[in-house]
Amino acid sequence: MTVFYRKSGVVIVFMLLGWCNNLQPAEMTIFQSVHTITDNPVQESEKKKNNISAQNLDKLNSGLLAAMTQSDTVKSRLYVNSILKKLRENNIDNLTASTSQFYIGAYYLLKGSNSEAINWFKLSSSLRRQMNRDDEIQAKCLFNLGLAYYYLGDYRSMEQYILESVEIDQKLFGESSPVLLKGLSTLVSAYFGLNEYNKAISYGNSALKLINGDKGKYGADIAILYINIGACYSRLSDYSKAVLYLEKAESIYKESSLREDENYINLLNTLAVTYFFLGMNDKSDLYFKKGIETIKSSNSVLSLNLINSFAIVLGNAGQVRKGESLIINSLTKAKNFLVRIPGNMSKSLKTMPNTSEHSNWIQKRH
Repeated sequence: MTVFYRKSGVVIVFMLLGWCNNLQPAEMTIFQSVHTITDNPVQESEKKKNNISAQNLDKLNSGLLAAMTQSDTVKSRLYVNSILKKLRENNIDNLTASTSQFYIGAYYLLKGSNSEAINWFKLSSSLRRQMNRDDEIQAKCLFNLGLAYYYLGDYRSMEQYILESVEIDQKLFGESSPVLLKGLSTLVSAYFGLNEYNKAISYGNSALKLINGDKGKYGADIAILYINIGACYSRLSDYSKAVLYLEKAESIYKESSLREDENYINLLNTLAVTYFFLGMNDKSDLYFKKGIETIKSSNSVLSLNLINSFAIVLGNAGQVRKGESLIINSLTKAKNFLVRIPGNMSKSLKTMPNTSEHSNWIQKRH
């Protein structure tokens, strides 16, 4: 499952469950039935029970993965409860238990219970460390730990765990494998959050080299990387470079026929803001209007955010009247939406005089 969302100006792309298709098999004892006279029958019976429990747990893990992939929260919860019951039987080998803990962590992460997810991911990772098991599940576990810390705003912990995940993937697949793409792309977000924009740009360019411009297979990934690198250059006030990356992102959306989702709308917003700071007001207005046109049929918080963010830029640049006009003209469009979410616009208006952000992005987690 791929999840796209934006926080603090950067688009995030995470493979929450996409790496999980190849489950690690449980450790199983192979018994020699010929000429074996020393095995304790009671011990053999206990081992067989453990192996059956492990196999059953693997089936539950697969069921939980399928339910989460289908966004079936009811089934997911039932599978989690069954897995927890199995884990309490105390006859599961460490490797199988660790894999189950990983899936439970993924469940809580998708649910938005980040602290609970962190606890389960750490349990899973700890068991694998004890076995010196640096495999794909360990890499996924560390990756998702970084994701959970991102949601909590702890970018330093995010950096730590994503780096550890990338290191394992490098050992498993090589330093030039496209498998590293998600980890390197996520490091862009970590360093953006830490205000280390040059580091973010460096990792972004490293990620781009891995896929060598393969737009057919990695079009969406390349577009997101261009958007994020452009956002970093914008934060460094290098608007000329920022617009180069942002325009590349827009061209990929067209060439690859990518869906014009909220990331695309936010891209148009970023281009409008960037061109404004370059003094290219005609282009700025063009992209702003293009963004509004794209979402005109949607009475959503995203449309209000686009208008609000551009109004903030105009206000900070001294064009208060123009910014005010945008807000006033949007009130009619917002009326029905605000009935459903009282206070949303008033909250945005209250934050306007004090913000120094170029844009006020909406985070979408699910």
